[in-house]
Amino acid sequence: RAMYEQIYRICQNVERIMGFFSEELRIMDRNLVQFMVDDMSQQIEGQKLQLKELDQQIREQSQRLEERDQQLEEQDHQLKEQGQQLKEQGQQLKEQGQQLKEQGQQLKEQDHQLKEQGQQLKEQGQQLKEQDHQLKEQDHQLKKKDQQIEEQSQQLAEKDLKIMEMQAQIEELKKLAENR
Repeated sequence: RAMYEQIYRICQNVERIMGFFSEELRIMDRNLVQFMVDDMSQQIEGQKLQLKELDQQIREQSQRLEERDQQLEEQDHQLKEQGQQLKEQGQQLKEQGQQLKEQGQQLKEQDHQLKEQGQQLKEQGQQLKEQDHQLKEQDHQLKKKDQQIEEQSQQLAEKDLKIMEMQAQIEELKKLAENR
């Protein structure tokens, strides 16, 4: 009952009721503000921690990028050197190609000369065959003549033998005639 009386009195005193609610609302606002401040502080601390981690990651990535840039510069330098070497080799190959072309031209000319010489040799070979044929014919004729000469020589030898026999007979006859 005392409570009802107090509520009744409070209701009569609207200003007092409003003050009571205002005080409760003010406490609630203060608690809500404190809660929000604490929550935001935690969020800020979490974000600061995330930012520190991100900053560390960025530094590490930056370090890796610097190292990568250094590697790329070295590779670029190597590629430039290789490009220069390839350019020089290309120039050498071009010069060698020109020399090979000139040698090819010389070989072509030599081949042409060799073909001409081959043709000349072929013609000379043909002439030599003809001369060989003529020489064989002359040799055959000479062999015939040799054979004829041999036969004549044999005939002469036979005649010489007969003459010698006749001379021997004449000598005998002379000796007989002298002895008589």
